[in-house]
Amino acid sequence: MIELKEVTKEYSKGIAALNGINLRIEQGEFVFVVGDSGSGKSTLIRLLMKEIEPTSGTIIVNGQNLNRMKHRQIPQYRRGIGVVAGAELLRKDGIKVRIVSVPSEGLFRTQSKEYQESVLPKGSKIFGMTAGLPVTLEGLVGANGKVFGMTSFGFSAPYKVLDEKLGYTAENVYKQVKTFMEE
Repeated sequence: MIELKEVTKEYSKGIAALNGINLRIEQGEFVFVVGDSGSGKSTLIRLLMKEIEPTSGTIIVNGQNLNRMKHRQIPQYRRGIGVVAGAELLRKDGIKVRIVSVPSEGLFRTQSKEYQESVLPKGSKIFGMTAGLPVTLEGLVGANGKVFGMTSFGFSAPYKVLDEKLGYTAENVYKQVKTFMEE
């Protein structure tokens, strides 16, 4: 369970990336964080990853108050959190990244054209990543896009082993996107 209680994060000059956020995500819920540029998505994720501290408020993950977490506990804590880590590597290289999740292409296609265009702007280089067959995203990334996905099925192992074997690591995703952007 993840719970944020009156969480505020202010950066220099009093700019509030998050202001008094209250959020509760129950165990087993699958959540996507979406919003306009500058709306606080990255700040929220960085707070949950314990990369930065809130200015005020409380963050509780699985009963553990992150505000009281000792520095030596952070690596173990992060092993239980899943994020698209490759995006941070790209940002460090100055590449603007926008993470978009489309759990259902069919539902996405029923949205207005304006909405679809706001999420996946025409003419943009779009890199799609799927834990399925690449064909599932080809219609969304378009002619200028590229999809990274499974080329075979039937493997069985702990997810970290499979991620390594199949290339779903931050470093590999970073390399794939970087190569794609340079084409």
